Amino acid sequence: MFSTIDIVIFITYALVAFGLAFWSRRQSNESHENSSTTQESEGVVQTRELFLGGRNLGWFAAGTSMVATTFAADTPIWVAGVVAAKGIAANWVWWNVAIAHVIAAVWFSRRWQRSGVVTDAELTELRYSGPWALRLRVFKALFFGVILNVMTMAWVIKAMVKISEGLFPSINSLGVVTLCVLFSATYTSVGGFRSVVRTDGIQFALGMSGSLALAFFCVRHLSTTEQSFLIKVESALRESGHPSELWFEFFPTHEQSGLTWIYFCVLMSVGWWRYAEGNGYMVQRLSACRSPEDADKASLWFAIAHNALRPWPWIVVGLGLIVLYPNLEDKELGYSLAMAELLPAGWLGVASVSLVAAFMSTMDTHTNWGASYLINDIVLRVLKPDASNRQIKFLSRVFIFALATGAGLASTQIDSIAEVWKIFLAIGAGLGSVSAIRWFWRRVNVFAELGAMVVTLVLTLALQILQGYAIVKFEAWQTMLLIALGSLVTWVSLSLTLPGESEEHWERFQQRTRDERTISTRFAKTLFGIIVVYVSIFAIGSLTLKLLS
Repeated sequence: MFSTIDIVIFITYALVAFGLAFWSRRQSNESHENSSTTQESEGVVQTRELFLGGRNLGWFAAGTSMVATTFAADTPIWVAGVVAAKGIAANWVWWNVAIAHVIAAVWFSRRWQRSGVVTDAELTELRYSGPWALRLRVFKALFFGVILNVMTMAWVIKAMVKISEGLFPSINSLGVVTLCVLFSATYTSVGGFRSVVRTDGIQFALGMSGSLALAFFCVRHLSTTEQSFLIKVESALRESGHPSELWFEFFPTHEQSGLTWIYFCVLMSVGWWRYAEGNGYMVQRLSACRSPEDADKASLWFAIAHNALRPWPWIVVGLGLIVLYPNLEDKELGYSLAMAELLPAGWLGVASVSLVAAFMSTMDTHTNWGASYLINDIVLRVLKPDASNRQIKFLSRVFIFALATGAGLASTQIDSIAEVWKIFLAIGAGLGSVSAIRWFWRRVNVFAELGAMVVTLVLTLALQILQGYAIVKFEAWQTMLLIALGSLVTWVSLSLTLPGESEEHWERFQQRTRDERTISTRFAKTLFGIIVVYVSIFAIGSLTLKLLS
């Protein structure tokens, strides 16, 4: 299994990661000392240092950090598994979000940077006034920072368990979960946001190296002088009774992909709403950028790298799994099985470390980001506004370990990564429209946004319960559309019937988050960006399939 060189690679990676964490902690302490002369309390200064790293992030570091964060350990095994089970077109479940990534880059990245907020929940009190603005801020901090955050980390840990089942079948999965939780929480609590971003660059490079290596050895193993890789995949599909040509389609032309045309249309129209303004960890990095221009470039780089550059090695491996493990019931398990079977000494260590790096790049972000909600939006805003530097540091570490522990416990209750993803899609469809429009329409009020969140959560839970007891049966697209429309009707009705913010408050908000570019310019850049991203996806994919044939 693992050779000496593989073990050395693991140890080297761990030493580098922790070395960067301690180096970043030293820089963070020096930066805090230099900021001690500001008029703000030391708790506020320390919070911005821990969770924004001094707000001097360049565009490439910020964008790469966002890509690395979304490149979790679950990502390659999910993509490879869904391709093996349903074909390339099944990736539209997440490719549709590329629209939102471009919109976030063009319409919101500069606004987030200029807002100067630590979390997206903090924006609530900039956008709205009155006591309900604070209540909504706290509610969002708990919902995004704790509930959704723990769910996200839980499926990432579950992915590590699946990987360990393929690589270390003799090790108890509970031991793997415990090790993952302790490792990520310790590393994150030491280094803070600075080390998160710095190690993300290394982790992304490792992640892509491991993915490319596995794809290469998979193709080499299955290719012969008589039959190419794709011919073998087609033969395996025909032997199993599947229409082989449909597995290579880029668009869902058949229900084998799990996407009917109406489901595809729903995804492309409402499936990406949640991410239109950027989600929490993206906001954290955009706010940490040193200038609005850096935020703009960072989000554009993320949109291209995330959607077009990352997935094709995983897709190639997914096609290979059809031949390697035709009778494997859990397709998501095939990725780690292929690693153990195909990779030679050294490369097995690189690929394994790449998945650990992918895991860490997500866990360190989400624990740091989750703690930022609890510190910035609850402790400093409600419980203890005059908290000291020492208290903020202590509480941040407590929250990091608490969130990681909660995620570890939740991971033991997850059966399928894909099922959790469906829940996130449903919730996202309901939350995105109001959060995007509030930046541009004064009539949107705090009750409209709160109402949209409540309706989304109630509908999501109700539909899950009803379907769990087989009382009703909805297709995924029907659930998503119902939640999206229910939320939309709710917040539009409340915006039209209840008064919006005063002109004075609205003008202050617009001045702080202004974007000086004209609307026509932004529309043109949006259209151009969407075309570039999707052309990149298909161009790289077409070239890859051509080489494999």
